[in-house]
Amino acid sequence: ARTVQGVRSAALSLMTPMGEWAFSVGISAEGYQPAPGEYMGILANSVSEGYFTTLGIPMLLGRDFRPEEEPAVTPGHNLLAALGRMSGGFNDTVPPASRVCIINESLARHFFGAANPLGRHLSFEDKYDPAAAMEIVGVVKDVHHMGVRRPDLSGIIYTPSWSKGAEARMLSLRVAGDAGPAIAAIRRQVHEMDANVPVLRVRRLEDYVGASFARERLIAYLCAVFGALALGLASVGLYGVMAYAVTRRTREIGVRIALGAQRGNVVGMVIRDSLGPVAAGMAAGVFGALALSRLVAGMLYGVAPRDPVTILLASLAMLVVSLAAAAIPARRASRVEPMAALRHE
Repeated sequence: ARTVQGVRSAALSLMTPMGEWAFSVGISAEGYQPAPGEYMGILANSVSEGYFTTLGIPMLLGRDFRPEEEPAVTPGHNLLAALGRMSGGFNDTVPPASRVCIINESLARHFFGAANPLGRHLSFEDKYDPAAAMEIVGVVKDVHHMGVRRPDLSGIIYTPSWSKGAEARMLSLRVAGDAGPAIAAIRRQVHEMDANVPVLRVRRLEDYVGASFARERLIAYLCAVFGALALGLASVGLYGVMAYAVTRRTREIGVRIALGAQRGNVVGMVIRDSLGPVAAGMAAGVFGALALSRLVAGMLYGVAPRDPVTILLASLAMLVVSLAAAAIPARRASRVEPMAALRHE
């Protein structure tokens, strides 16, 4: 895959972010004493060199795996059989475990606090076993494996992937430009190597993320449509009420102009008087929105229910509409001759 035109990097792994499934194991850490009843399960992922670069997972400390660190495996062994020793779920000869591992930042913080975890050791045992310990050579940023709303367990450990004896693997690609030609070329190569090996599914990572937000996206579209409709109705209603209120003051405006009031001053006075009820209504609306924000909190992701920008924009829209509703008829009434204004009903 790495030699295919357009492929910038490629890697194998047992699981991928947002892949909708994960594998967990028990673990112990050098110098860490678990609390009574503490759950010591974490996620485990077997990855090849270049996995973090391909998936765009930042390396915070240390380094990536090296090709020579891949453990030797005899035919017939696989990751699940090896991890079965840790969970007691399999009876099989386990291949030699890797002597190095990479962990995520949450696991490093949980086991070692603010101390540097590089060079420390972990063990796939109920109690820490130095003989089976793995040295931590890197720390990477946290990622989501079970969906954006479901945080991973206490952490995740990455071990070097076994290229021989492995069963199902995810092939991850980072492609420059359109991924279609590269995927087609890889399918052809796989078919030429062994026509009985299927490439079961090809999916972009953004498709996984997009699928997890289907409910939120639908709610957002519906809220946008009904919100725009409500804003339009409120604007039309506000304009009509304000325009009617100002029109009823035409006679008053004529009297003020006849007594020497400047037309600009009259318009400004009418606008100021009209904005009082509008300001009170906006304050009540903002208070109601803040009070009811908890009802929509569960429907949002990545945005606060009390988003100040949204509230500010909605308030500005109402303010602009109210200014137009007061200024236009007030300006029209101020241009009427005083005698005509006095005769206005």
